[in-house]
Formats: sequence, C-alpha cells, structure tokens
Amino acid sequence: MLEATPGKPWGIGFKELLDVEPDMKLRRRIAKEHMLPNEYPITLTTFPRLGCPGQFTFPFYPPSGPRLRSQFVPDEIANPHIRFPTLAANIRSRRGRKVQVNVPVFHDQHTPRPWSDPTVDRDLHDWPEDDDVRNGAAPDDHIHMDAMAFGMGSCCLQITFQAKNITEGRQISAAPSTAGPPRSWAKR
Repeated sequence: MLEATPGKPWGIGFKELLDVEPDMKLRRRIAKEHMLPNEYPITLTTFPRLGCPGQFTFPFYPPSGPRLRSQFVPDEIANPHIRFPTLAANIRSRRGRKVQVNVPVFHDQHTPRPWSDPTVDRDLHDWPEDDDVRNGAAPDDHIHMDAMAFGMGSCCLQITFQAKNITEGRQISAAPSTAGPPRSWAKR
C-alpha cells in the first residue's frame, strides 16, 4: 500500500475538491515511474482474502505474531516502522484487549441460527488476549476480526478539514458529510 499526502494543505473551496482527481492521477504516474515495467499500481479497497484461513500471502506467513497478536493476519502484513507495532500495542494496553470488530452476518434460509464464525479458533492460547474470544469478543451471528489491519489495512481517499476557528470547527463537526458510499453494514 502506498500512502501519500499533499505537499501543502488544500484550500477550502470547491475548486480544490475538483483538483483531487488530477492529483491522484499524478501520484499514480509517479508511483509507476518507481516500478518495474511489468508492475502496475492498482486500486483495491482491501487486500484480497485478508484474514481468510490458509495462505493468502506469498510467501506464506503464519498469523498470531507478537506485534499484532491476531488469529487471522500475520505481523508481516503491517508496515515494520515502529509506529505501527507501537500503535497496536498501545490499543491493546488502553483497551485491555485486542481490537474487536464484529460484523453481523447476513441470515438467509441457509444460514443456521445461531451462526458461529468457523474461522475463530476458540482454543488458541498464544497470547493473553486470546482469552478475548472465549469471553465474548466473537459473538454468535457475527464475522469476527481482531486486528487493526482490518480497518487501517483498507485503502481510501481521506480528506481532513481544519477549521480556522471554533465556530467553523463546530459547523464542520456538526455536519459530517460522506464523499463516498456509506458502509451499509454499519449498525444503525
């Protein structure tokens, strides 16, 4: 994954928003200049098969490493810069548990009730946080994910606005807007 930030802040006007697409095209061209002739930058929102059982990376790396401590993803998928393992450790320390992402499963006539996520290893005892799944972190009828990689590992175009004063800040904060499709699975 490539992460890029603009050289200077964008303006507040509508024209600046229209400049985002050409700027992204420029960044892709620059990235391509640093790749081999048979390599191409592609846009994916999430790494294919992220967290699926078995091999989903080449080469294969086993999950449950000391940095992420995830049942599903290996440490090697995270950037090795000290910021990322430190962030993962700080989140575990502050929360007293691993990241806990549970997406409700879609029930149709073929989905048993209750449905238990078959990818969750409830007998894993590699790290103290592995007790989380036995203590309710992976509830029935939900797909369970246990690492920052499932959120921070996703790609997006993020726009951050900075207010010039507290009044403008309150207006921005009170009126969040979505520039893309909302997550339809989010709890209402």
